[in-house]
Amino acid sequence: DVLFTDTVGFIQKLPTQLIAAFRATLEEVKEADVIVHVIDASNPNWEKQSTSVMRTLADLGVVDAADPASEYADGQAKPIVTLLNKMDRVSQKKLSPFLRLQHQRPLTVMASAKTGDGMLDFVLCVEDALRTLLSPIEVLIPFNKGELLNELHERGVCDSVTYLDSGVRVSGKAPLDLCQRLEPHSLLEVDLEVVEDDGEEDWKALAKGRHSYMAQRNRA
Repeated sequence: DVLFTDTVGFIQKLPTQLIAAFRATLEEVKEADVIVHVIDASNPNWEKQSTSVMRTLADLGVVDAADPASEYADGQAKPIVTLLNKMDRVSQKKLSPFLRLQHQRPLTVMASAKTGDGMLDFVLCVEDALRTLLSPIEVLIPFNKGELLNELHERGVCDSVTYLDSGVRVSGKAPLDLCQRLEPHSLLEVDLEVVEDDGEEDWKALAKGRHSYMAQRNRA
């Protein structure tokens, strides 16, 4: 299950007396597992607005986990999905900066909430972001630890499940806290690193589905 929580949007020329309340509302982002940054791509000042948002997040102690500098930055590194909305209002001649942003931030999707184009890709991108919170596991869970198996099904990803005489062997991914409780039953000798695709997307292919057009690109 995934819970989406909306925060207050950014308002230009906010009255001084409302700044404190505005900031208090934004503090909620520190409790999020994944942040969705929605950008109005049709706004001529979208780059300036985006920079302002990222600077504010940094001031709140939140940095983009995909940024190579996040390892050395002060604050919490979180996956940030960037949704470039209203792409239906952007001409083909003005796509370059958006493609460049996609290259810089892997979890970026161009879409149009009005036409529906790219919204499937947005959902898949959020799923990709959630997967970055999971670590690979290969465990042999004893039959008397059924609660661990149930929690793994609910909170993790089970790629393969095999019932053996000694227990249930599972290969998949799980959140860190669950991985720590599964460690006594781990069959992994070496920790594996999750690798994300950071390729450039093609706006024209969005309606075909994220996985299909990426597969076609990789074969090209």
